[in-house]
Amino acid sequence: LPVAMTGWTFGAYRRTAANAGARDAALTLAEGLARFRWLTLQGKTGTGKTHLCAAIVIRRAERRLRSEYAVVPMLLNQLRDGYNNGAYHDTILRVQRMPLLILDDMGAGKGTAWADEQLYLILNDRHLNQRETVIATNLTLGEIEPRLADRMSSTKSGFGVIRSLTGGSQR
Repeated sequence: LPVAMTGWTFGAYRRTAANAGARDAALTLAEGLARFRWLTLQGKTGTGKTHLCAAIVIRRAERRLRSEYAVVPMLLNQLRDGYNNGAYHDTILRVQRMPLLILDDMGAGKGTAWADEQLYLILNDRHLNQRETVIATNLTLGEIEPRLADRMSSTKSGFGVIRSLTGGSQR
């Protein structure tokens, strides 16, 4: 977790009527009490998605549970660099197998066929193995590549939930 985010706890999060559903779902997942396995946080820039992602990581660490926070464009850069330095396979396996993976800023980078394929490989594996996953995005599902959106919107049988954050800026 980046140093600047180490104080972004649930206690420091400003809970409002506009973000209560997202905050409560994030806390439930962080505490290990969620019936769902995937949480998609959707909202405009500044609504508190990244703060909730950091709060989940912090709470999980307090409970000595493994999780990984990744900003999607940076993760994609790591995967791309892995082709040159031999770390590609280890990197993709690490994020596929992490008990809880948090992908922040999905859709923030330039969408390419290669990037969509890498994200699909990660999300599809996590979906098939029912590993906990949090995705934060400022895009609607309709703006996301269809195969990725399909995995993100898998809400049947309570597998995943989508929570929108609205209202003013949390910054």
